[in-house]
Order: sequence, then C-alpha cells, then structure tokens
Amino acid sequence: MEDQKKNNLNSDKKINELEKSIVLHRKLYYSGNPQITDEAYDSLEEQLRAIAPNHPLFEQVGSEEVLKESSFSKVPHEPKMLSLNKVYTLEEYLNWLPKEAKEGVVTPKVDGFAVKLAYQKQGSVYVLETGATRGNGSVGEDVTENIKQVHDIPHEIEASALSEAPESFQVRGECYMKKSRFAVLSKEEDSVESCRNVAPGSIRNKDPRVTKQRGLNFFAYNILGLNTETMTDNFHLLASIGFVPVEHQTIHLQDKPEEIFKQWDTRRTEEVDDYYIDGIVFMVNDLSLFNALGTTAHHPRGAIAWKFKSEETETTLREVQWSVSRTGLINPVGIYDKVFIEGANLTNATLHNISQVKELGLGIGDRIVVARQGGVIPKIIRVKESKGSPIVPPSTCPACSWETTVKNEAGIETLHCMNSNCPAVTKAKLLHFIRMMEIEDIADSMISKLFDAGLILEPADIYKVTVDDIESFFKSGKKIAEKLINNINAARKRSLHQLLNALGIPTLGQKLSEDLANHFKNLDALLNTAEEELVAIEGIAQETAQKIIVGLQDRKTIIDNLLNEIEIVSLIQDTNRKDGPLQEKTFLITGTLSKPRKEIEAFIKEHGGSIKSSVSKNLDYLICGSDPGSKVQKAEKLGVPVITEEELVEMFD
Repeated sequence: MEDQKKNNLNSDKKINELEKSIVLHRKLYYSGNPQITDEAYDSLEEQLRAIAPNHPLFEQVGSEEVLKESSFSKVPHEPKMLSLNKVYTLEEYLNWLPKEAKEGVVTPKVDGFAVKLAYQKQGSVYVLETGATRGNGSVGEDVTENIKQVHDIPHEIEASALSEAPESFQVRGECYMKKSRFAVLSKEEDSVESCRNVAPGSIRNKDPRVTKQRGLNFFAYNILGLNTETMTDNFHLLASIGFVPVEHQTIHLQDKPEEIFKQWDTRRTEEVDDYYIDGIVFMVNDLSLFNALGTTAHHPRGAIAWKFKSEETETTLREVQWSVSRTGLINPVGIYDKVFIEGANLTNATLHNISQVKELGLGIGDRIVVARQGGVIPKIIRVKESKGSPIVPPSTCPACSWETTVKNEAGIETLHCMNSNCPAVTKAKLLHFIRMMEIEDIADSMISKLFDAGLILEPADIYKVTVDDIESFFKSGKKIAEKLINNINAARKRSLHQLLNALGIPTLGQKLSEDLANHFKNLDALLNTAEEELVAIEGIAQETAQKIIVGLQDRKTIIDNLLNEIEIVSLIQDTNRKDGPLQEKTFLITGTLSKPRKEIEAFIKEHGGSIKSSVSKNLDYLICGSDPGSKVQKAEKLGVPVITEEELVEMFD
C-alpha cells in the first residue's frame, strides 16, 4: 500500500514537472523565443501522454499564457483555428493514413506564424476587415493593422475575381521572413536570432510601423467560406485572387510517401528555397472526405505534419565568453568541445541574454545538447547532465573594464557596458559601417589591429589607410595591399541610403534608410529636419523619429569628417516616379544575368519600372537568367510572362 502511494506521488510529481515544462515552452514558442527544438518539445508531450493520456493540455492549441498576457483585442475563430498533429517516422505516418483516402496534397510546412484573414464584401470589393493570430484556436488576437504591413496580403479583392459572391470569406496562412531578408535584418538588429523567431514578435508588436520595417511575407494555405471541392481548387483560387499560395503537389497518399519526405528533406538541406521549413504536410485532397474525417480538440484528422528531425549532439560546455556588440549589449557565448552537425564543425553558440542562461540552467562543465536551428544557427538546446560551476555575468566589461549593468525589459535580463567609448563597441560600429558601405575583403582582424594602432578610430579614417600601412601591419604583398586600397576607394561614392544605414543609428535599417533618402533627397535636408516632419512620414513612429534625430546629432562630427572623404551619389530612384518606357511595370529577377542584379534593378527603376520581392498575380514580368529557382514554375502557374534579359532590352526599341 505504501509503495502504491509512493508511486502515485512520484507519478503526480512527474506530471506536474512535465506540465510546467510544456506550458513554459509553449509560451516561449508562441511568443517567438523557443529555447528547445520542436523534437525536444514533442518528447515532453510524449512523456506526459505515456502517464496521463487524457491530460487537458493535449486539447489546447497555442499558448493560453500568451493570450492571457496579450494587450490586443480578442477575436473569436469560426471555425476553430486548429493545429496539426505531428509524426516523425513512416510507421507513424501509416498509422495516421485514413483508409478511405487516396488522392492527397503535399506542401512544405513553412516555419512561420499562422494567421487568419477575414474579408467582408463592401460594394464591388472584398475588404480585409480583420487579421488575427491563432491564439488558443478558439480565440486569437486582433492584429489587423500589423497584418496590413505584410507583403503578399491584399487589402482589397475585386468581387468579380470570384465566381460566387458570399458576404465574407476567410484566408488562412503563414507569415514568415525570407532568408534573404533575415540576412539583412540580422546585421541591423543584434537581437534577432532566426527567421521563425522574428515572425511572431513582428506580428504582435504594438507598433505596426515596426512590423512594416521588418519586411515579412505571407503564404496562403487555405480559403474558407466558398464552395470548392478539393484542396487543389483552394490553392488555384487563392492564386487567382492575388495571394501567393504555399507550394503544393497532388499525390497519391499511399504511393511512396517516404520518398516524397526525403526529397523535401534534401531540398531543405540544399537550401533551394528562400524560406525555412521544418517538415511537410500531407492532407486529404477531397474536401468532403476531409470534413467527414472530423477533428479532435487539437487538430483535423485529414492532415498530418511529418516533421524533420533535428540532428542533435552531446558535448561539454567549457566556458562562456562575453561579446560586446555595437549597441553596448554584452552577449554570452557558450564555448564547447567541437562537434560535427549537418555538415559543419561547431564550437560555440550565442546565448543572447542572461535569462536564456538561467532558463537552460547552464554551468561550466555541463554535458549539453547542441543542434543547428533551422539547419543553420548553432544552438544549445538543453543540459543533459548538470555537473558544472554556475555562470556569473561579469561586473565589468570584458573589453574596457567599465562597470556593467543588468537591464530587465519585459522579463528578459540583458547585460550592458556603460562606456559609450568602449573600444569593442567602436570596433563593432566600424565593422557595421564597412559591411553596409560594401567595402570588400577587409577582415575583422584587420580593423581590430588598425584600431588598436590608432590608425582607424572612426569611419572617415578607413579612407585614409595607405598601401604602406597594410603592408607593414599585415606583412601582405604589395598587390594584396593595393587591391584592398582599391576596394576602399571604390566605396568613396555611395548613395544616401547606404550612408544612413552604415551610421548604425538604432532603428535605422536598410528599408527605413531608403524611405528617408527618397523623402529628403539630400543629407542636409534630413539633418535639418524636425521630429514632426519625420513622424509625418508613413512608417515612422514618434519613438523612432526621436532615435533618428538624436542619432544624427550624436554623429554630426563623424558625418562631417566622412563628407571630406566620400561623395553621396544618387543611386536610389524616387519610388513615385512613373515616366520612362517601363512606366508602371513591375519586375522580378531570378537566376544569373550578364550584369549584377543590383545594376539591372537600378536600370529598371531609372526607366520607370519597380521591383517586386516575390512572384504574385500582380507581377508584370519575371526576368529569367541561367540557373533559375522555383520562381519560374510559380510564374507559369500564375500566368506571369517570363522574359530574358535580351527581351527586357527590346522593350526600349
């Protein structure tokens, strides 16, 4: 009897521990800050399911905690916005496969953030009335103004585009960030960690202008409220009314599903697409059968997500180094014994903040589990065996020995250097300037040595370095030194938006720099502007305007010295310009052409055209070079003309 009581107590304790872990990691995931892999999270659910198969957590969708703490208005979902059940093996897939199902559809499971779009008929158009998050499946957050800032989401749809005319309909899909956009954003914002993480944070931001600056895209994967017979019909309908549907393929659900899975896994590792996926979705194509199969409280029975396994490896954490960024933020970096994962040797992973160190429970000497998030970013997933010493944030900056301070914003603890003249901050700002001004072949170590020698202390000094300096400091041959100086001199002519982006002013990234350059035309006009004029520009909030004004004032001497070394040239065209032979035409380039892509895009803009970021029904021409990607197939499906570089030139005849 006593043994039974003890077992029950142990079981209750285990259930309680697992419940707390699952609730915590759901909250972190849906708030855009996951701390473990999807597979590790699923393992927690499986452990709980084994001892408490009817636990109410299994009936919940999303995170109740995120919804409770949200300041957004709430929106009911009808029908419910369910999640997908997940499998990791062929056996699990076959256990799911409905006996009645034959024809199916397979799509990539895009690693993003699910949203609902509700359209209401107003006269001859359907207007985007509400954009909402999934929330708990029954109720979501009203993020309409943020949703309107996402590319590929129409604000209005002509009623004539539909063969029937319901009063309203819904579109559901995934907001995501392109890899190419993330590559730019990660240089602008030190805190962003992955494409997947930044999507929910951008959609749930209190300021829609921040959402716009982030530059998200949207894939549609379902439309509700219309009389369609198959999932394939839905995808075709979505494309015809201006959406970009997620890539899809009609298949036989019982015909070699494992081969289909492996093809997508290979495609993912070869990075064919400009977006991340974490699995593929199989679904019944016949909507009458799909609906007849019904749902659980958590997921529809007519679809399944076959998830990719994250390759994980054990290693030992040897130390934590503290790296100072250009904003003065001091990031902990975990250094561990070298491991080989998914084609790469890994020795370290950024931990981002003190809170993450605490949540993981890390100690020096711990056995840890490491993976590559999204197949790219090294990440410490969890502690396998805790046997190390505690990690204590330094009380002084590792670069300048000034006192550090811990800040707590929204429950996240971060460490900061309080010295505005910290050498590590200055070096990081110089490296940012070099990247944004596109000065090629200058290594980080070179800037560090020249800074320590007192030769490069601010951006203007970069242009004063000589061939003799490089030869003497780095023992380089004269040809290499001359090449580096030529690269520096080639960057003496840059556009206003490149200079603004390179100055490292908080919130002033590439997109906002372009907007300011197009609005003010010249630097003097911007330097003499008032906060009120900045706020009047679409996309700029008051807080952002204040940071720009202060940032420009603080950098006045740096800017003055730079203007003695560089020339600001007009490379950005006014986005409102509509004259020229390409007037009001939109273009997108795929593949390799005879000239650099930026040069061809500038040529198109100069003659009245504009550049789109993705293939959609509203694109006029896709310019195709050698080795094109999947954009060609998408264009052909949507009826977008695919032309060559030569055919572009012929438009001027």
